[in-house]
Amino acid sequence: MRKIRQGSRIKTIIETEYQITEFHELDNLDTKSISDSKNNYEESFIRIREALQGKPWCCDNDNDVLFICQTIADELRQNLLLRKEGQ
Repeated sequence: MRKIRQGSRIKTIIETEYQITEFHELDNLDTKSISDSKNNYEESFIRIREALQGKPWCCDNDNDVLFICQTIADELRQNLLLRKEGQ
């Protein structure tokens, strides 16, 4: 399974031996503010995005920032550093 950030949406690609399936989810994490976040994952993504934006030593453009945010937030969730609300 691969996830690719494309601006306000994320594309998930699942490949098997016989088929490729794509899902598109609109989450607007490229423009949401902290107060609009719905869970810890979104808040973390937004905080990382805000920390990286406008840093010339980091990223060449907004797509780079969003790619890095997606990668870090997914890694935190996979390693159980981000959990569902209430746990």
